[in-house]
Amino acid sequence: MARLFIAFLCVLVVSGCNVSDDAVVVENNRQNNANNANNSNNANNTNNANNSNNVNNMNNMSDMGMDMCTPNQCAPDQCGMIDDGCGGMVDCGVCTCTPQNFATFCPTMPCMEATGCDANNECEYAPISCNAMECACEATGGNCAEDELRYCRPQGGARVCPADACDPSPSMDNEGNVVFANTCVQPQAATCDYVNICIQGQCNGVMCDPAPCGQCNLGHWDCESQANQVPFCFDIPASATAADAVNCNDQTAQSTFIYVDHDNGVDNTGSGSRAAPFETLGAAITAAQTRGATGVIVKSGYTNSSRLLVPNGISIYSGFNGTPNWEYDGGTMTQMPVNDTISVEARDIDVRTVLHNIDIRVGNGGQAENVVGVWAINAPALVLDGVTVDTGNGGNGVSGRFGSNGNNGGNGGAGQTLSPGGPGQNSACSSAAGGQGGLGGPPGNTPGQPGQPSPAGLLGGNGGGPGAQGQPGRSASGNLDGNDGNNGSYGYTFTADFNLENTGTGATGTAGSNGAGGSGGGGGGGRLFSLLGNNILVAGGGGGGGGAGGCAGTPGEGGGPGGSAIALFVVNSSGLTVRNSEFSAGNGGSGGRGGLGGNGGNGGLPGAQGPPGSNGPAVGGPGGIGGTGQDGGDGGSGGGGAGGDSVVIQCHMGNLVVDDPTVTLNAGNGGSGGVSDNTGEGGRSFEFRDCQ
Repeated sequence: MARLFIAFLCVLVVSGCNVSDDAVVVENNRQNNANNANNSNNANNTNNANNSNNVNNMNNMSDMGMDMCTPNQCAPDQCGMIDDGCGGMVDCGVCTCTPQNFATFCPTMPCMEATGCDANNECEYAPISCNAMECACEATGGNCAEDELRYCRPQGGARVCPADACDPSPSMDNEGNVVFANTCVQPQAATCDYVNICIQGQCNGVMCDPAPCGQCNLGHWDCESQANQVPFCFDIPASATAADAVNCNDQTAQSTFIYVDHDNGVDNTGSGSRAAPFETLGAAITAAQTRGATGVIVKSGYTNSSRLLVPNGISIYSGFNGTPNWEYDGGTMTQMPVNDTISVEARDIDVRTVLHNIDIRVGNGGQAENVVGVWAINAPALVLDGVTVDTGNGGNGVSGRFGSNGNNGGNGGAGQTLSPGGPGQNSACSSAAGGQGGLGGPPGNTPGQPGQPSPAGLLGGNGGGPGAQGQPGRSASGNLDGNDGNNGSYGYTFTADFNLENTGTGATGTAGSNGAGGSGGGGGGGRLFSLLGNNILVAGGGGGGGGAGGCAGTPGEGGGPGGSAIALFVVNSSGLTVRNSEFSAGNGGSGGRGGLGGNGGNGGLPGAQGPPGSNGPAVGGPGGIGGTGQDGGDGGSGGGGAGGDSVVIQCHMGNLVVDDPTVTLNAGNGGSGGVSDNTGEGGRSFEFRDCQ
């Protein structure tokens, strides 16, 4: 059979094939078969066996003068079953993201490029870059359509013009998958004339960012906010310097503006120029006052942590990106004092003074303290433009002190034979003493003496007749408690230095009354007893002393009013200007709790009756028991303090009209009244108060 196969091949391929070569061919077949068997047993994989067979078969074919087929091998970026090119298949493993194949394995994304694989073998992506600038979706929430342009910006910066963009250019491949070309383009009408100003007949603010404009290039062009899409220069509000006198040369001492950059400025060596700014606002204001500058330009993100005392005629502007360009970035500086209840104080401002792009805050007040965002006194030329004022809450009112408990009354003394019991005493209130008991009758048919009245006027018990018991002392009754104080009611007043004081303090309760002491018991009568012609004489027992009354409890004090939260406090400043701003007042503080009144002291116990004299069957009359001391009255509780108010704009000695739609006013809640038997009145909430 082998000879026939060889002969057949010889006829097809090589003319004049010599059959004498059969032995060589047969030997080759034997060796190849052995190699195939060995490779099939190899545990590596099926591919090795297939490849070995293919190679051996090709060797046979080569030996017989036939062309060889070299099978394809798995490339590093291939996976799954692939055609080996020789009529077979090669298994290149499970398809997953690897460092070798991510560039071809990962599906394309809109304006994103695959950068590698994460720990879970999932594809990782980064934004496409055009002209070394990252291109990203700028739609709200990052929800761009698949075919929408992604505009490009330098890292952390604004767009540059002409505007570059990434065009996703989605299409469908032969297998029905969406693929993205992600090409860099410069959209039509996205060119600019001077730096960033949009042109070509209409504003294209959506395609490139505004550029500097206005005085000293501190303003900025705005396109998108204009209904007709015409570029508009938003200049910083004018300072006290007339427009034609503004000096933009910050290298001279006559410069209109001084610059503050908290990241790059130095107070000791800085000159206040754009290139060498100061570090702090305080240094800049001092320099402005010395040089006659009328504006301080502050880098966004600066925080001033002390009360800002606004200088007359020196405006403060924030919203710039600092050294070296000082371009408008729309940010703010933060004005937030530490351990102070007033953030900004503008006093005696009669020359135009602007606060621009400042976030003004103040924390919660301490006990009973008001908090004020901006306090303007005699400041008609103050301009608040683009400010945000947000106050904390007014402080809670002071709680009233509790009353003291009254002293307990002493017990009355016990009577003895013939001898009376002593009165109970109260060292803290002597008028509450008890009465002394009455004397017992001497031996014989003699009556006992009546008990003594108490200092409060209670009559003592009557003495007993011969041999009879004395009457008990008397005790007082009735309510001796003091009255609760009235609650604190809503109200406020202004002090001589133009501060505001809340007046809703709760009233102090009234004290209770001292308890009355009990009167003394009457003495028992003596007795004469005849027995077998003999007279036996015995004495009566003394009356018990009255117990002392308890002293009164002192009253509780009223709670103090809560503090108010005021965003803008305007005193004698009619003409003050407010625009493009938001004012928010915190909640008023709660009124102070009314103090509880003290408990009245307990009345003293009555003195026991004195035992009568006795001799055999002869027994005198016992004394009467003393009266019980009356309990002292409880002190009345203090009234609760009134809650503080939440006031957005408080006026005094003048008015302020704000009808600008760009101004937002947010009032908090009035504070709750202080808790007591008479709870304080709650605070109130106002957008305007006393502003005519």
